[in-house]
Amino acid sequence: MTVTGSEPMARKGLWRNMGSSAMIGAIAGMDNLTAALAMGALMFSGPISEGMGLGVGVVLLGGALLALAIALRSLLPNSIALVQETTVAILAAAIVTMTVQTAGDTEVKIATAIGLIGVSSIITGLLFWLVGRLKLGGMVRFLPYPVIAGFLAGSGWLLVDGAASMLTDHGIGIGFLQALGQTEILWRILPAVALACAMFLLLGRFSHPATMPLIMIGAVAVFYIVLQMSGMSVETARALGYLPPVNSSGGIELPTPALLGKIDWWAVAMAWPSLLVVAGLSIIGLMLNITGLELALGRDLDVNAELRSSGIANMLSGGVGGPSGYVGLSMTALAQKTGATGRSAGIATAVFMLVGLFAAGSLIFQVPVFLTGGFVLFLGVELLKEWLIDTRSKMPSSEWLVIAVIVATVASVGFMEGLAVGLLVSSAVFVVRYSRLPVVRLQATGVEQRSTVDRSPAAVKFLSNHGDTIEIVQLQGYLFFGTADRVVDLVRLRLAAPDKVPLRFIVLDFRDVS
Repeated sequence: MTVTGSEPMARKGLWRNMGSSAMIGAIAGMDNLTAALAMGALMFSGPISEGMGLGVGVVLLGGALLALAIALRSLLPNSIALVQETTVAILAAAIVTMTVQTAGDTEVKIATAIGLIGVSSIITGLLFWLVGRLKLGGMVRFLPYPVIAGFLAGSGWLLVDGAASMLTDHGIGIGFLQALGQTEILWRILPAVALACAMFLLLGRFSHPATMPLIMIGAVAVFYIVLQMSGMSVETARALGYLPPVNSSGGIELPTPALLGKIDWWAVAMAWPSLLVVAGLSIIGLMLNITGLELALGRDLDVNAELRSSGIANMLSGGVGGPSGYVGLSMTALAQKTGATGRSAGIATAVFMLVGLFAAGSLIFQVPVFLTGGFVLFLGVELLKEWLIDTRSKMPSSEWLVIAVIVATVASVGFMEGLAVGLLVSSAVFVVRYSRLPVVRLQATGVEQRSTVDRSPAAVKFLSNHGDTIEIVQLQGYLFFGTADRVVDLVRLRLAAPDKVPLRFIVLDFRDVS
């Protein structure tokens, strides 16, 4: 009777798990589709806007491979991988630089952009796998927190700047301010800002992951209702820049073997600093998400195993020209809450992304520019709020200033320069703060401090009479140039003391020095 009764219960649990997985897959797939539209428009704007369909295609295909590979290999069965927007912001900036420097035609620049994205993901995957293989995952946690926060806030600035470029063809600066005087551009910016504000308000009130896709669908519906009421045709709206230009194929494209022959590999190689930054920022983001999942699940995860799984997944994504990504914190936590405990949630996510890849077609060119621009603007401002504004009340002023300096450098000069300045300022703050810590644990004379050696009464009497000529200094903590100089000053003061006997011996005790 017990066995017979358990079969319907097991079947019911299986159906419940499949239903939860399908729901999670649909939500994550819709979220990835929305992100793919925004990322494709961000990376392929301006002179290479013709490649938007190809950009959306590689984001969706690469994202599907990421979700599938991590679902099958992760030790956390219900892991759901997502393409990450922080690294896409850096890639978009690198693509803009490449577009200016490459002398080829538009097809060459588009192909080179795809090559740059793919190589970036392959390098990221190799770094993930190597760090996991050498079991060095825990070392990443030692990176200074202000530097991590500065990198993420700097990525937020790049997203805001990218949104401005998508809406006005100018990054934030004089050209952007001049463009605000044009009516058609102003009517792209205002709806984008309104959409970003609506996202902040609604996502702050409703935390369910389905909220974002519903907002996007509603925004598209409102756009076409207003378009219909105004009597403006779709062709006119596209000519005014309210809708993206249609590429030659009229829909989503996928990379072909012929594309490899058009890539300017020298331009890709010259972007190596940005590619390394993308890899480094990805590993930081993955570690932050794993730490968040450990807190949400109440148990430890094998960091090195997750790094290896993510490494293979990113290399697969890079093989088709897709951007990098890793396990998503909110989606995986939602899968756990809704009872999607198996690998079917990640597999369903990959299936929905593939369906979107082949079903969206020309629909991506019917999505208004303000929607993708507003979405990127929201992502950027959210990163700035979380890592620049909210950290102000949580960190000492000296550490928070490191974040502010990194963001200011990224905004005024560039991300690589922000990285260098951030590391230098963080090192300087560390030196100053640590040099203030006491390194002298005890200072005594040979009369006050004796060794554990048994001595004769005559030797003890001699030490009592002449022990003042011995100075014993017990040290502690870390010694480096910022603290060792204080020990030297202490000895100099003792040598120059007029009220004490001349010093003959110094004993430095290093037992408690790390």
